[in-house]
Amino acid sequence: MITLTATAGEQVRIAMLDLDDEDLALRLAAKEQEDGSLALGMGFDLPREHDLTLESEGVIVLVSPISQPLLENLVLDYAEIEPGRFGFVLVASDESPGCGTGGCGGCGSAGSC
Repeated sequence: MITLTATAGEQVRIAMLDLDDEDLALRLAAKEQEDGSLALGMGFDLPREHDLTLESEGVIVLVSPISQPLLENLVLDYAEIEPGRFGFVLVASDESPGCGTGGCGGCGSAGSC
């Protein structure tokens, strides 16, 4: 499933320091658009009944059943997108069975979220 790099984990943990609810976790979501690209989202949320719950780099990650196949074998990183501009990116891991299209991932190339 999805994993976080050490840098992404650190940035998420820093953001979580400002949260008032210790039950919140990082939710990652994906939806395939009509043109085949992925619409991706992330934010803090409470667990729901059928969520996949996993831990990576000290961060609890929630993924709904609908998003699970679209996020399979992706890595969430935090990197310099362009000089002086940092952000989260999703990339296909070496174990990915195929290429996604558009959105924040696909074919091993980074896309920003």
